[in-house]
Amino acid sequence: MTKALNREEIRALEWALRLAADEGKDDHPHYAVLMEMLQDAQATDRAYRDDKRCLIDFMKAKAIMIPTDEFDAWRMLPVREQTAGEVIGLPLSRGILRATNGVLCYIERADGSVIMNHIQHWKADVSFSTTHMLIGAKAARAERQRVLDAMFS
Repeated sequence: MTKALNREEIRALEWALRLAADEGKDDHPHYAVLMEMLQDAQATDRAYRDDKRCLIDFMKAKAIMIPTDEFDAWRMLPVREQTAGEVIGLPLSRGILRATNGVLCYIERADGSVIMNHIQHWKADVSFSTTHMLIGAKAARAERQRVLDAMFS
């Protein structure tokens, strides 16, 4: 695996490969290797931009603002990595882990609200399935009422 190429390097590689093809040197053994490297770099760059687009959409939908110098550290978790759980000691924080920067995380609760917490305090459910992810608002209200009843009875 080679290092990730930045956009300028990708453009330079595209240009060099186009030039080699125009000169009829596309049968050179290095041409196929460089073409494969270019395709991998383009796919990686596209995945990075798609991930950032999902993060921007999530933050716009939830009215979350972060400083622009910290934006590159944040990433939206892929669906297979989004786990249901709660913050240790805060049962009302139950929700799904959506985005993280490695230290902090955004947790989306069943009612649609978002809370930010330290990732170290996140406790994912042991048994997780897609049905756990789709906690309805009715179930969230029942859980909230159960906790309130336990606190004040």
